[in-house]
Amino acid sequence: MSDTLSRPILLRLDDTDAPLIPTSLGKADPFAARRGVAWSGETAMAAGRVAWEGGTLFMSAFPHTELLIVQGGALTVESGMETDAPVTLRLGVGQAAVLPRGAALRLRADAPVSWSFCAAVAPASAPALGVFALVVDPQPVLSPSAAPAAELLLGPVPACRSANQAHDAATGLRVGVWDSTPYARRLIPHRVNELMHILEGEVTLTDESGAAHRVVAGDTVFVPRGAPCAWTSAIHVRKIYAVQDAPA
Repeated sequence: MSDTLSRPILLRLDDTDAPLIPTSLGKADPFAARRGVAWSGETAMAAGRVAWEGGTLFMSAFPHTELLIVQGGALTVESGMETDAPVTLRLGVGQAAVLPRGAALRLRADAPVSWSFCAAVAPASAPALGVFALVVDPQPVLSPSAAPAAELLLGPVPACRSANQAHDAATGLRVGVWDSTPYARRLIPHRVNELMHILEGEVTLTDESGAAHRVVAGDTVFVPRGAPCAWTSAIHVRKIYAVQDAPA
């Protein structure tokens, strides 16, 4: 994939009016005709939105790893049908799941459904990631994690916590939940490609032009690696994240 943007900016994936490019994530992408991409990079990572009219879709081997966050309607995901303990996920608005590369999946929607996504495509030689789709737990047990470096902060050092819930080593994609006490960080290039879905609180992300983007609970945004971005939060923030370790 090549960059679909001429310069990195913050992208709102939950905005139905946001500009999207109809793009397939590969020949086997089951939503090729329904997928709109807001950003894609050289590391075969993409973010955007899917609008599906509904129905039932079965895939014997899902072709990539995808975090989805339902924005409208409802989606049922069945996995592990070949095992003695199949799993059925029923996802409503604001709920998230990871569809693993190589898993046999059945997706069903009784009415139109839409979701924001962050996906990563692995080389054909990469092994399957798993058998079961995984619902992202919005309230996991969190462990202390690194705070921003003191020299980047405009005030006290925050207390940060996180919990990784899925990791695709072949693409560097990690999905989990993070939270933090309030803090302010100066404008710096964002260090990773990151989808953020705010679960609690709000944050203001300011770009290099000085434009302030208020992101509140329920919002889903994507910030590409290298995008100049300042962070200001006056209250506790908790978010689902999908980040990619590999350089953009």
